[in-house]
Amino acid sequence: VSQGSVSIWLAFYIAIRPGPLHLRIKDLRLGFGIIREIFTIGMSSFLYGASRSLVIGFVIRTVGSYGGSFAVAAFGIIDRLLRFAFMPILGMTKGLQPIAGYNYGAMRYDKARHSILLGLFYSTLLSLVGFAALFSVPRLWFRLFTNDPELIELGARALRIMVLGMPFVGIHLTTPTVFRALGKATPSMILSVTRWFLVLMPLVWILPIIAGGVEGVWFAYP
Repeated sequence: VSQGSVSIWLAFYIAIRPGPLHLRIKDLRLGFGIIREIFTIGMSSFLYGASRSLVIGFVIRTVGSYGGSFAVAAFGIIDRLLRFAFMPILGMTKGLQPIAGYNYGAMRYDKARHSILLGLFYSTLLSLVGFAALFSVPRLWFRLFTNDPELIELGARALRIMVLGMPFVGIHLTTPTVFRALGKATPSMILSVTRWFLVLMPLVWILPIIAGGVEGVWFAYP
């Protein structure tokens, strides 16, 4: 319902309201060069989402093998907390993309560079705020989801370990977005796949063997 409502409003705004941009039926024709470019640049976003889903499934299976149902429940809560903490950073990167891309395309390289540096600064600042909030009072966040003291203790320790790398998340999320904005699809795709498939997945497999338990999964994240 929410997606449909927004789509109707945007269609109304573009087609009917007076403004600088209007779409008409005669404008809706296929341009295969543009479609190819959209597909190429958009592939990195697709790979990021698809690889994340596959790796999260693998992580849940590994957590269950080493830690049982309590560890799986703790990971489920942490995953939701992390996604919530990432939302402001993702909003920052989405806002940066058209500004950097527009100025880069217009050869206003100083403004493109300035916007990218601002995006990196504020996304890192948001990362530090998210890190401080989650690391300082992990039990408080877990009490929003459960009253079980054993699950709270397990989850609080796991959360503190998993967010140790969060101060760098702003850079990690902003950089692929910048490459997409500049039309550089290949480095964006490489960065999108590297975190999940080439780094996190092998670590989730190896570290629990070395650590002798589920804590190896927690340490794989930072």
